Amino acid sequence: MGEELEFALILLVITITLTIIDLTVGVANDAVNFLNSAVGSKVAPFKKALAFASIGVLLGVTLSSGMMEVARKGVFIPSSFTLYEVLIIFFATVLTDILLLDFFNTFGIPTSTTVSFVSSLTGSALVISLIHITGENQPLENIAQYMNLSKITAIYVSIIISIIFAFIFGFLGQFISRLIFTFDYQKTFRKIGPLWSSFAMTFILYFITVKGLEGASFITPEMHSFISNHRWEILGGFFFISTVLLYFFQIIKLNILKFIVLIGTSALALAFASNDLVNFVGPAISGLFAYQSAISSPDPLNMKMGILAQPVQAQTSILLFCGLIMILTLYLSKKARTVTATEVNLGRQVEGYESFESFPFARFLVRVFTSFSGFLSSLLPEKFREKINSRFDATKVILLTDDKGQQASFDLIRATINLTISSALISLGTSLKLPLSTTYVTFIVAMSTALADRAWGKDYAVYRVSGILTVIGGWLLTAVICGLVAGLIAITVYYLGIVGVVIWVGLVVFSLARTTIIHRKREKERKEQEEKLIIQRASVQESFNIFLKDVYEFLINVREISNLCVNGISKFKLKELKKATKLARELQDKVEVVLSDFVKSIRGFDDSVFEGSHIYASAMADLSHISSNLLNISQRCFDYVDNSQKAFTDNQLSDLKVVSKLFNQLFEKILKIADNQNLSVDQDVKNVEIEFSKEIKRIHKTYMKALKRPGANARRGIVYISLVEGLYGLSMRVVNLISILAQLRNEILSKQKAELVK
Repeated sequence: MGEELEFALILLVITITLTIIDLTVGVANDAVNFLNSAVGSKVAPFKKALAFASIGVLLGVTLSSGMMEVARKGVFIPSSFTLYEVLIIFFATVLTDILLLDFFNTFGIPTSTTVSFVSSLTGSALVISLIHITGENQPLENIAQYMNLSKITAIYVSIIISIIFAFIFGFLGQFISRLIFTFDYQKTFRKIGPLWSSFAMTFILYFITVKGLEGASFITPEMHSFISNHRWEILGGFFFISTVLLYFFQIIKLNILKFIVLIGTSALALAFASNDLVNFVGPAISGLFAYQSAISSPDPLNMKMGILAQPVQAQTSILLFCGLIMILTLYLSKKARTVTATEVNLGRQVEGYESFESFPFARFLVRVFTSFSGFLSSLLPEKFREKINSRFDATKVILLTDDKGQQASFDLIRATINLTISSALISLGTSLKLPLSTTYVTFIVAMSTALADRAWGKDYAVYRVSGILTVIGGWLLTAVICGLVAGLIAITVYYLGIVGVVIWVGLVVFSLARTTIIHRKREKERKEQEEKLIIQRASVQESFNIFLKDVYEFLINVREISNLCVNGISKFKLKELKKATKLARELQDKVEVVLSDFVKSIRGFDDSVFEGSHIYASAMADLSHISSNLLNISQRCFDYVDNSQKAFTDNQLSDLKVVSKLFNQLFEKILKIADNQNLSVDQDVKNVEIEFSKEIKRIHKTYMKALKRPGANARRGIVYISLVEGLYGLSMRVVNLISILAQLRNEILSKQKAELVK
């Protein structure tokens, strides 16, 4: 008995310790929910936005006490479980949360801490319930005695409904607001802006103060009664006073929209903290209460935990301590900024580098939506259609810039709508004691307002939709993975005891260390890209030098992949060809980034720089052509070997060896030229080029003669000649690319000399 009770205490202490980690990884993911509008609109420096969010978090945690019942009795029926079993359930829930949320944070994907929490709790409780049922030979339908099936259903249904509401209200709110104000909103806003802003603030206040205060740990019954009886007087007075103040602020030339966005950031942070804190600390607080109740009983280990069904409010001091940890995480966590960047980029009004590749279903959705919207548009009278389109002229959009000169992703009107709709829906869910997913609500609102703003132009709509589907796919996986992993943890600890705990805690430590290294590497690459772009924009010469460095690294990769293809198909090594195909795909993606960065860097230069614009276009076309041809070559070779076709003949292998040798000789000389930035194609290169051309002509003749022989293998011949011709074509393109770069360098130098003479 003593050892078992001691193990229960160890399990509780570990759960409480892990809760602090869970709180940090959870907040890092959920920070996007209340920061994306302030960050995306560039309303204030990042640290200032964090300060306003911190105020909301501190207030919000004191309103979350009413949500704690979800951890105690929202998913399982505590009277059917003992202390030991309840502590296992809570341990598995917290551990699963840490593993999954930290993984999503590392790759900057916003997911739902609510779904993670509820699914983990469900998975672990379900496994313990099944152990009871099978061990006692009970029928499976007795699961209802252990699991709160109706509440679980209500939670998931409420999450789905909140997503639908978020999309509808987000789209309508933004569409109507844009019709009223347009993108050039300043003139209209001077007239009715304060009134519109006061309505938004009052709307938020209603759900936060009137509805949200019901679960506050510091609210007495008398205070609650007063608020309930005078809610309309409170709201009316607030609306009147805020309208007068905002008109006054506008008269003295203050930007009231900035004020609204920052206040809204606090409000949304408050709504988040009041709704989501249970996801992180609910198991620990409930476990502590269960342990304290059990040890005061005669038989603590066999005591059923029905006491958890009683209403219990967490102490305000504990909630405030949790709030401080959340605030520290906001300021210190780099992963929080990574997740925020993902959502902001998907909703931005302007074009930019798309971090998600398109896939078939996304392309299908874009085509369907485009056709449907075109059909609806054709039903409207032409004049009416033109009037609406004029209100959505995004060329007049007013975007703020930060201290570094970086432009906002969307304007203040959209930021205000994002905050108003999101905080209202989340606070409403909190008042109804439904653990809505703040991530789902804020993400869907942000995407629906972007859709209403026509932010997804045809050029990049498919990439944005692909990104959204990727995020939503992660949401679906969250529920399944959390349930399975939590169940696995629960059954391991139930049967292995302290050994199982050590195994899983060790896995968490290893996982956190590993993801930290991965995130640090990804962040280093991102910062290098940002610094590179800043240097590129400094001058045409710097832009060209970095472009030349990128080309040099590109050519090294081309040579490596080509040699893998030759060696792989010569020796029928499928592993090398698979690697070559993978590297070729990655190289094609890198080329897109290089070209995108180069285009971004030269946009700010004077038009005189582009007098020889055809030279720039030719260089970029060569890079694209080389990368696509290389992917085609590697894929063709891989498919040939993967399909177990006949190996090349000795004569073919001999000729391929000659071609490979000339290919590498030419590349070696080209790389020296590019590395030394001496871009003149000398006679040595031309000699290899001439010899290469002669060998290709000879191989062509040999190939055509071989086709006439009886039993000639056409498929093998096609792959062979395609590879030979591909290597030669790559070489000639590379030589042409270097020649074009030499012309670019000479043009830049001549312009610099001309400017010095002036």
